[in-house]
Amino acid sequence: MKAVAEALLYGMQDLDSLVAIHNRITSITPQLEPVKIPEGVPELTPFRFNAEDYDKAFLKGGANVC
Repeated sequence: MKAVAEALLYGMQDLDSLVAIHNRITSITPQLEPVKIPEGVPELTPFRFNAEDYDKAFLKGGANVC
């Protein structure tokens, strides 16, 4: 019941999440506190994949390989 209650608390509705929560609750591994990032660490900007840059680097400038 505790696993179901925690799953509902986090909005988890899939079986895999429920099994993972149950395994975490019933395992003998100690519960660790979440790691906190120290102040002053800059925020990372999201990486954006550009297919044209990939083509230029690995397919010799976007040449037709077919």
